[in-house]
Amino acid sequence: MKYQVETRGYRRRFERPLATANGPWRVREGLLVRLEDENGRIGFGEVAPLRRTGCETLPAARRFFQELPPRLDDERFRTIPRDLPCCRVALESARALINEPEIPFSFANTALLPGSELAILALERALSEGYKTFKIKIGVRDREEEQKVIAALLGGLPDDAELRLDANGSLGPRTLRSWLEFLRGRSGVDFIEQPMAVGDEEEAAEIGADFQTELALDESVSAQGQLVNVASGRLWTGPLVIKPLLFGDLEELVRMAAPLNNRLIVSSVFETGVGLLTALRTAAALGVEDAVGFGTLAHLDDELRGLRPAPKLTSENLSFSTLAEIWERLGQR
Repeated sequence: MKYQVETRGYRRRFERPLATANGPWRVREGLLVRLEDENGRIGFGEVAPLRRTGCETLPAARRFFQELPPRLDDERFRTIPRDLPCCRVALESARALINEPEIPFSFANTALLPGSELAILALERALSEGYKTFKIKIGVRDREEEQKVIAALLGGLPDDAELRLDANGSLGPRTLRSWLEFLRGRSGVDFIEQPMAVGDEEEAAEIGADFQTELALDESVSAQGQLVNVASGRLWTGPLVIKPLLFGDLEELVRMAAPLNNRLIVSSVFETGVGLLTALRTAAALGVEDAVGFGTLAHLDDELRGLRPAPKLTSENLSFSTLAEIWERLGQR
């Protein structure tokens, strides 16, 4: 089978700069990919690189697609360089959508709360909408101020809800201990996500062993090789947050990671609905059981029909017409 490939760039602005441990994030850029096979069937994929994860840069992805021949055959898919994982995901997921357009899924979603006093109002609103899982960034502002907000959030959290704290690797050993001491005896925290920097997993695990609050890895398992190394060892037994759009060969990911499904959380890279569909189809193939992390839908300024933030994300919300609308509305030739 031969496929005609077309790409369009996109540039999306956050409604408010997103505060992270690495500074404010204001604009999300990426590429949309459209494949059409010899029978006129169409599929869409997305290239959504994320800085500091070891994947290719957006300029490198653009160069790759500019150098491709106008028509690809199935053999060409097998020769995509491994150092271009986001490009591979985009092409392979578009082809998979052509070959198997309907894969049902339904996942509980996570609401992403602002990292300030506004989080209290955001929590109340999200609870009224039906959310049960919430996420907030830490390690961004003064620790005492952040802990006051977390204490207030936990005080307003129902027994059947949980809060995830995402540090993005910003905590040092002493700060991590301070957070774990603060959380000692408090209920409602699911885990602290990526507490320390990549490479400090062993030290984080040793510190966490003295406390009841679980620690999860995110940036430490942002590539397939990293996930294999962590999952094959005994060092880390806690949750693993993975972002499928960064993983290259998704079929290989499913084969390798499906046995870990009770520890996996599939999460966002602030993708469009095209990449969202890829990630959720992958989560379904992996048999993921926990709430997924796509509260990101509320933070960009070009919300599309069918892609509003919701406590449940289902295959019924992401139709082919929605993907085609994203291609037309967001894509820049």
